[in-house]
Amino acid sequence: MKMRPQQEGSKRLKAWASEHWPLGIVLLASLIIRIVEYLFYAPVSYSDTRTYRRLAGQILLGWSNYDGSRTPGYPAFLALLRTDQSVWLAQMGMGVILTVLLYFLGWQMGAGLEHKKRRRLAVLAALAHTLNLGQLFFESSLLSETLATFFLTLVIAGWVIGYRVPQARTVWLAAGMGLCSALAILTRGLFIFLPFWTLLMMWFYWVGKPGSPDPWTPLPSAEKSNLGSQWKVAFLRLKGTFPALLAFLVPLSLVIGLWVGFIRVYYNQWGLETMGGFHLIQNTGTFFEYVPDEYAAIRDTYLKYRDEKIDQTGTQTNVIWKAIPEMMEVSGLGFYDLSRTVGKISIDLIRGHPDLYLLNVVKGWWLFWRAPIYWSADSLKWSGLVPVINVLIFVERLLLWGLNILFLITSLVVIWPPLRKTWRLSPIHGYLLGTIWTTSIVQSLLDHGDNPRFLIPLQSLVVLWGLWFGFRFLLVDRNSSKAYPKSK
Repeated sequence: MKMRPQQEGSKRLKAWASEHWPLGIVLLASLIIRIVEYLFYAPVSYSDTRTYRRLAGQILLGWSNYDGSRTPGYPAFLALLRTDQSVWLAQMGMGVILTVLLYFLGWQMGAGLEHKKRRRLAVLAALAHTLNLGQLFFESSLLSETLATFFLTLVIAGWVIGYRVPQARTVWLAAGMGLCSALAILTRGLFIFLPFWTLLMMWFYWVGKPGSPDPWTPLPSAEKSNLGSQWKVAFLRLKGTFPALLAFLVPLSLVIGLWVGFIRVYYNQWGLETMGGFHLIQNTGTFFEYVPDEYAAIRDTYLKYRDEKIDQTGTQTNVIWKAIPEMMEVSGLGFYDLSRTVGKISIDLIRGHPDLYLLNVVKGWWLFWRAPIYWSADSLKWSGLVPVINVLIFVERLLLWGLNILFLITSLVVIWPPLRKTWRLSPIHGYLLGTIWTTSIVQSLLDHGDNPRFLIPLQSLVVLWGLWFGFRFLLVDRNSSKAYPKSK
C-alpha cells in the first residue's frame, strides 16, 4: 500500500531527527552561552563604530548627506535596528543561525566518513563556531564582522545545497545567493570577488538536471587534445546552468549597480566607497619617500605623521586617518579630491616599485592569519572573570593559530593532482579553499591596516577544514573499509 504524502513526510522527518538529534543539543548550548554573555557582558564600541553610527544617522535622514566613506551594509543595519541592544540581539541571532550552517557544512564536508564520525564532525564544527570567543565577542561588538560572516556563509551554504541536491537548483535559490553576495560586498568590500568565484563554481558543478538520481553525474567528457569538444562541453555547461546564473546576476547587478552609480553621481568616483586612495596608502606609505616633488606637500606631511607613528609603535598602520586633516590643508584639496589624488599617487608608486609593494602585501597577508580575539574587559559586568577569560583567550588563540597554519600547509599540498585524488576531495572542499585563499590575498592587495580582522568572517571555515583533516587522517581507523569508501 502506497503511503500518503503526509505519512511519507512524517517518516522522512523522523529519519532526519534520528540522524541529526545532536543538532538540538548544539542549538541549546548556543542559546545558553549567548544568554550568559547577555547577562555578564555589554555591547562594545570601537573607533570604527563612530563612523558606522554617523553613516547610520545620515541614512535615517534620507541619504541626503551620506558621504560614501564606507559601504552602506552595516550602517543600514544599525539604522534599521536603532539601539545597541537590538543590534546585539540580532547579531546573537545570526550567531545561532551560523551555528546551524556550520553543522550543515560540517556534515557535507564529512561525506565519505562513517555516519557516526560524520555526525561528530558536524557537531564539532558547529560547537567550534558557537564556543569561539572571538566570534561570540564580535556578536556583541558594534562592528561589521558578524553581519559579513552571516551573508558569506549563506552564499556558501546555498552553493553547497545546489551542488548536493539537483532539485534545489532553482532560480529562487540562485537569486537568494546573488542577493546575499551583494549584501556581503556592501558589508565588506573585500568580498567583491565572491560573485565571480561563485558563478564559476555554479557553471562547473550545477550541471545535473533536477530529478537526476545521481547529483554528481558529469557532462560528456572531452579529450584534452580536442579543443572543439572542450568548447562543446563548456557550452553544454552554460546551457544547463544559464537560468541559475542569470537569476544570480539579476539581484547582484541591481544592488551593486545602484550603489556604484550612487558613488559615481554624487562623488565622481568609480568604486564601492570614496576612500579607496586612503586604503591604498596603507600599502604604499612604507615607501612614500619616492613620491615626486609634484606632490611634495602631501608627501612631506604624510612622512611626518608616519615617522612619528613608527617611533611610537614601530608601524605606520592607520596613520593616514590622523594625517588627513593636515594633508587637506597643505594641499588645498577636499576630502574626496585628496582620496583620488592619494590613490593616483599610490598606483604610480606601485607601478614604479612593485617589489616594495609586494613585500608589504606579503607582510599584510601573514598578519591575516594571526587569529585575533577582540573584546573589552571594561564591558564585563563581573571583573572577577577577567583573568579566566584572558587564559581562555590565550589558549584559544594558540589553537586557532595552529589550525590556521595547518590549513595553509594542507591546502597548499592539494595542488598536486594525485594527492587530491588520494584525499578524495570534492568540489565543496575546492569551493571553501578558493574562498578562503582569495580573501586572504585580496585583503592584503587592497589594504595594510587591521589585517587580522579580515579573517574573522572565515575563521570558522578554516577551523572546519582543520577538523575535517583531523577526522580524515588522524581520528579514523585507516584499516576500516567503511571509513573510506572508494570514490565513484
